[in-house]
Amino acid sequence: MKVKVVNLQSELSLEVAENSFFVLVPNKNIKNSALSFVIVCDEVSCKVVYADILHDRNFALDLEIIPRGSNTKTDVIVRTVLENNGVFDFKGNLRLNRGVQNSKGRLDVKGLSSGENIGWISRPLLEVAEKDTEAVHKSGLINFNQDQLIYLGSRGLGQDEAREALRKSFLSEVVNIIPDAKVREEYTRLYE
Repeated sequence: MKVKVVNLQSELSLEVAENSFFVLVPNKNIKNSALSFVIVCDEVSCKVVYADILHDRNFALDLEIIPRGSNTKTDVIVRTVLENNGVFDFKGNLRLNRGVQNSKGRLDVKGLSSGENIGWISRPLLEVAEKDTEAVHKSGLINFNQDQLIYLGSRGLGQDEAREALRKSFLSEVVNIIPDAKVREEYTRLYE
């Protein structure tokens, strides 16, 4: 599977003819931004991952995945940590049109609330026009687990260190599945 790093700076539309793993890299220099991203997968597997920490920053991601042909597998995994004044607006559309028999698609979006005055909107959409397909979505926002913070505190970590450990653990759900070690290491550095 080919790993492709995509810097999120402008509107983008791609047609993919080989099994691909897309790593979406946030632009942390822009305080308020929105981006639309369309991927058309021609009888191949596509995986898309995005992880971000939003602090005093708003980001809207509109992602559309369109499989074409049979036996296509698409997987979208999004993780965001929302700190003070962070806002994330996600719209993900998985479109399984007629003719994509035996295809599977998944949208998995989670947010971790760790600050005040946050905003989180998640709209996972599934458009399924073919009977012989499988499509699922998950979406949820969770707060820091106080029991975990207390446990980490009992192990000698301060409040800030414990929060950082939980943030990294949450984002590792995305980072650890990147198959290219060099890309995984660079992506990890974004959150240090």
